[in-house]
Amino acid sequence: MRGTLLLISLLATFISCKEVPESNYDRGVSKSEEGDYIGAIAEFNKVIDKNPNYALAYHQRGYSWAKLKEYEKAKKDYTTSISIDPKDETVFHNRGLTLAQLNEYKAAIADYSEAISLNPRYTSAYVARGIAKQTSKDYYGAMTDFTKAIELDAGFALGYHHRAYCKVMLGDKDGASEDYRKAIRIEPVTADDFYNRGLAKVHLKDIEGACKDFRKAIELGSELAVASMRNHC
Repeated sequence: MRGTLLLISLLATFISCKEVPESNYDRGVSKSEEGDYIGAIAEFNKVIDKNPNYALAYHQRGYSWAKLKEYEKAKKDYTTSISIDPKDETVFHNRGLTLAQLNEYKAAIADYSEAISLNPRYTSAYVARGIAKQTSKDYYGAMTDFTKAIELDAGFALGYHHRAYCKVMLGDKDGASEDYRKAIRIEPVTADDFYNRGLAKVHLKDIEGACKDFRKAIELGSELAVASMRNHC
């Protein structure tokens, strides 16, 4: 009898587990990964309504706002997330990206620096800070960040590409050419990889190779490569 009751109890537990709905947070993350940012925001709204101190929900909602180019709303959500959990380096990194979109480069650099202080091996934060410095015409500072990113990940072609640009601006054409060659030797995978390698080949006067890379980048969805095709091919 006791064995029968135990079996019934286990079956009931199994059924109840199967019937437990996915949480609003998990649904929001899933929708975000699928590109349904409006649906993701709706789910994160429900999470925040239930728990206004859920830092990750603000972070994820901020990410969705950023993907929709609603940068002020993204900035606000990232700031709230940081106020609840100031030890998450990814929120500082993502708020920095949003601030850069708002042309607030000084504030963006401060956020990238905070992300790096929390995680000194955060390659993407070094690259993002380097790009912000490069945009602000601080080429020496940018080159230092790209060099650090390369030290952390020697296979990171974007680091070589941006460092080469800084060297061009500082008059080091030979150093720039060497960095472009290193970037080219790294096998591209994404649309951005092919696009950046195409730009490197343009600088090295390999127009035929550049156009081949731009075409591949376009196949993978790069809009920037379309303009480069018009300009160079």
